Amino acid sequence: MAREKEKAVPVRLPVTAVIDGKDRKPGEVIDLPESEAKAMLARYGEYKGPPVSAAEKPAPVKPKGEKLTAAIVAAVKDLDDENDDHFTRSGLPVLAELEKRLGYDVTAEERDIAWASLQAGQTNMI
Repeated sequence: MAREKEKAVPVRLPVTAVIDGKDRKPGEVIDLPESEAKAMLARYGEYKGPPVSAAEKPAPVKPKGEKLTAAIVAAVKDLDDENDDHFTRSGLPVLAELEKRLGYDVTAEERDIAWASLQAGQTNMI
């Protein structure tokens, strides 16, 4: 007599799981056979964090030249003049704040070029 196929159960584990050769991130919904799901939940517990998407957004592509300068200028304009965490003691934008807004690394040289163009009033670069 043929064995019945086990019912699949959606689970969210707090660990990375390799299913069919693919890494499944913590919190990603995984359909597992019921007995396997129970065993995994007993061993690792259930993920309690925020929802996780199986497909992550790709990192933004860092532009070059004038487009990079324009992007940095736009990020600088988004900073709060009154927030000491956004500007250095010498008055320059903090690199980490720019990187957080842009999604890619910014060098001091790139920031300084954008800052100089902003101070000179050359903000319509694209």
